[in-house]
Amino acid sequence: MEHILTQCPSPGQSELWAEAKKLWAEKGRGPWPEGNLLGVALAAGIMRYKKSNGKRDLGAERFFQILGITTLISIWRLRCLSTIGRESEGREPGTPNSTDHVRRYWWKAMTARLELDQALTHPRLDEHALPRKVVLDTWSKVITHDPLPEGKDWIGTGRGVLVGSPPPIGGRRNRRGEG
Repeated sequence: MEHILTQCPSPGQSELWAEAKKLWAEKGRGPWPEGNLLGVALAAGIMRYKKSNGKRDLGAERFFQILGITTLISIWRLRCLSTIGRESEGREPGTPNSTDHVRRYWWKAMTARLELDQALTHPRLDEHALPRKVVLDTWSKVITHDPLPEGKDWIGTGRGVLVGSPPPIGGRRNRRGEG
């Protein structure tokens, strides 16, 4: 398992860890923690970060958890896709993933998590809703939200793209499937 998640030379793990490290750097919390990649990712739930005032930075801690776990899951799923194949996509077993496919898969997973967090703030969820402040603290500094100034509440505006994410292939479609 450690080989697949941190050492395998096939396209996947090294590219995704590099993307995770770049996005972590955008958060402004310093370099990626040193140590065994698998150990760092599995310890994401107990990593602690502090703000300049000495208080815990819960947003950074939550973001690191999301980043580590999403990267691990993406590497594993991509390896399964490569090894087992997927007939619905016309992929034969043993077909390696392209570097571009690997990166887009991970960015799509991270974007889906950002969208899920935003959806979980909806008032109809009453006391089960995720507090807006938690989402804002988690994703601050890692999304671009033009033309909203930094510090504004961007949740539910339809604005907000992860910093460094690649452009969509063939453009985005709206819910009706139109251009």
